[in-house]
Amino acid sequence: MIAEEYQKRIAEGGVLIYLRKSRQDTEDALANHRMILEGLCKKHGWSYVIKEEIGSSDSIEHRKEFNEILNEDIPSNNYSAIVVYDQDRLSRNTVDIERIKEKLTFHDVLLVDKDENVTDFDNDTDVMVSDWKSFMGTQEFKIIKRRLKEGKKAGALKGNWVNGKAPYGYVYSYKSKKLEPDTEGNPSPSEVIKSIFHDAYEGVSTSDIAFKLNRKGILSPSGIHWNNTTINRMLKQGIYLGKTIYGKSSGSGHKNKKTTPLKVKEKSEWIVVNNAHEPLVAQEIFDNVQDQLNRRNKVIATRKSKVSSLSGLIRCSSCGAGLYIQRKDSGSNIIKSCWRKDPFGNKCGNKGMAETKVIDAILTEIKKYRDDVAEILDKGQGENNHRTTLLKDIDSLEKELKGISSKFERIADLLEDEVYTKEVYLIRKDKLIQKQKDVENDLIIKQNQLKKQDAVEDKDKLALLDMLLTNFDKIVEEKDINKLFKSIISHVDLKKESTNDKGKVTVNFS
Repeated sequence: MIAEEYQKRIAEGGVLIYLRKSRQDTEDALANHRMILEGLCKKHGWSYVIKEEIGSSDSIEHRKEFNEILNEDIPSNNYSAIVVYDQDRLSRNTVDIERIKEKLTFHDVLLVDKDENVTDFDNDTDVMVSDWKSFMGTQEFKIIKRRLKEGKKAGALKGNWVNGKAPYGYVYSYKSKKLEPDTEGNPSPSEVIKSIFHDAYEGVSTSDIAFKLNRKGILSPSGIHWNNTTINRMLKQGIYLGKTIYGKSSGSGHKNKKTTPLKVKEKSEWIVVNNAHEPLVAQEIFDNVQDQLNRRNKVIATRKSKVSSLSGLIRCSSCGAGLYIQRKDSGSNIIKSCWRKDPFGNKCGNKGMAETKVIDAILTEIKKYRDDVAEILDKGQGENNHRTTLLKDIDSLEKELKGISSKFERIADLLEDEVYTKEVYLIRKDKLIQKQKDVENDLIIKQNQLKKQDAVEDKDKLALLDMLLTNFDKIVEEKDINKLFKSIISHVDLKKESTNDKGKVTVNFS
């Protein structure tokens, strides 16, 4: 029963219903809580607004809706009370609770729970009761957390699957609490896993395995095209030998949650249960594949060549891939044709060219850039002119990103309306993803240039450009040329469509 003084006070203002799904809640918990709290408001004739969050962080720092309540809704003085299922739905964090109390007290906002308990944080007795509830909520949370951890460990020792979503190739059986081969579809996920290991055993590269699956129209676990990274990761999973592994790490690497930092444990601390479920791969095949992967990784690790003049600077203007520079004993290095292939194995058509030709083109562009900077100084425009250009570029790129987001929605609608086949949709989606990455990279470059603008004035830039042009022929070491180029250039785009094409070199200055 709500006291008459509180009834009147709440009725005079609006009410905010705040709903949040916590760890132990079932999927329909939020709907049940909403029904109970709406019933409470209707019973007392309170006008109300509902705000809810699903799967949000325990800390209020990363809760969008609740931050809006604290920083906008409550200060607006349009609400006399917040209605919650339980007080701990606000937070179990003591620092957060103090912040909430301070805000509610300052704006004379009451807290009401499902049992019609009213808390006035301007009342010492209510504050004491609230502190006790907060303490008990924290202890309960710790107990629940410990029990969940102990339950998972006990289940893992029995060979049960306790690591969340079942890995590709398996489904979780609620009856046995174990993994079972996923045999749905043609081919089924379990058959796909077997074929991946078979191909790898036969010496097929991870990239070629991905191309083969994409050409067959088989989607990856995430519903998009396969790539060598996904294949490589799957080939290392002991789960396909019928093993379950628990306790490989502790804490979390989640960037939006305040928790214990992620820590990978020593193998001696892992719980490994053999024969926990039906294996999809024989031990002999698995071991052979691991040997092949390790040999390839060693080759890649020893493939580090000396730094050339353009190392880390040349990018394919067609697909955005970094271009490989082949070193020659004669010193006539060659920028190789673009290595990147689309999801079906079709190679990018951009050709390579001699490194000396690209360097000559870069020096020509540096001279033009030097003259432009000098002209700006002569006209007295200086930094403001360049800053304005950067701001316009950033605005244009941000608008382009919004346009790409709209295109993602559009092609999804066309797939749903059956205007696009699934294959056409995936091709267009991959192109949009690549375009989005390119635009995002360009945006980062422009934003970094803007940040540096205050640090380096045009007169200093002019001095640096003059120093480079004057001393370039005197520099002997390629690594020194590379370092000098990188001091003024973010990257160089290379476009050459055919052998007879002279090629286009676009220098992007930092």
